[in-house]
Amino acid sequence: MNNSNLRFGILGCGLAARFHAAAIRAIPGARTVGVFDGDAERARAFSEEFGGSVYESAQAFFASPDIDAVCVCTPSGSHAENAIAALRGGKHVLIEKPVAIDLASARAILDEARCSDRTVGVVAQLRPCEAVQRIRKALEEEQLGRIVSVQLEMLYHRSEEYYRCSAWHGTRAVDGGGALINQGIHGIDLLLYLLGGVRHVTALTRTLYHHIETEDTAAALLEFENGAIGTIGAATSIYPGSPRRLKICGTKGTITLTEDRITKYYIEGKGSLIGEKEPAEYLSHNDPGAIPASAHIGVIGDFCEAVREGRPPISDLTDGINALALIRAIYESAERGERVEPCKF
Repeated sequence: MNNSNLRFGILGCGLAARFHAAAIRAIPGARTVGVFDGDAERARAFSEEFGGSVYESAQAFFASPDIDAVCVCTPSGSHAENAIAALRGGKHVLIEKPVAIDLASARAILDEARCSDRTVGVVAQLRPCEAVQRIRKALEEEQLGRIVSVQLEMLYHRSEEYYRCSAWHGTRAVDGGGALINQGIHGIDLLLYLLGGVRHVTALTRTLYHHIETEDTAAALLEFENGAIGTIGAATSIYPGSPRRLKICGTKGTITLTEDRITKYYIEGKGSLIGEKEPAEYLSHNDPGAIPASAHIGVIGDFCEAVREGRPPISDLTDGINALALIRAIYESAERGERVEPCKF
């Protein structure tokens, strides 16, 4: 690799890989040079559309001197083993969410990364967006006063066909969970990014509609380390679903983020500040493919810059593990019927 060009290999050629490949194509100094998928025909079709050589085996893919960085876009349950294999092959690694499906596997990636000089990032594509950065700045400047209440709603719709067409979705062994770890993880990452750590959580999860092993409906009550009280609602059981909404309330103001747009911004003494009038680009609350190209361009572009500058990406490995740890704490609380303290990394 030279400072002007980062050569990506894409591992797994499903829906997530298409977002990665399209973003890489749009980023100056980045290109896809290799792909691998257990389904050789799918890999060939993907290569014809997005470019890159098709590798005949995972071993050849990880060992290739032509690949600088690997995008891990395989089913969730294989993220850890593939990230570790990529690191051992000397690659920088960008892992699709979730970083892993259990904390032991996540720790194994972290141990491997600490033995490496490679950059490791986890896809959290909401972090770089302008509205999120504006909220982060407002919180850093304490524009809302003391934060006292936070509500996160991720009330989505996924059809029965969605689960039938991808047999690993909604399974404990490969998806690691349901509405929280798959669809809800981006909102949960935002909670941690904007508001800091969670002290403890109490939760309920249920499977109320779909014929799957894992939850399609969940609710959680949280206390943040800053003392604020928060709630999370997550589902794939609701028709027709609604856009993700994060409401942050303080003693001097309130901000509401609807998908990637600020829809309410009220500050004491200033009244209602101008929000963003354009509709949100995200429509993934009822269509898993309705994610704007800008989302992955932002996070992969930042990853490229992080590699070149030798700095952590906007969502590094520890960030991804902390989001997983909160989700696992929610699951543990629901299973035990007790309040649980999330692990910290």
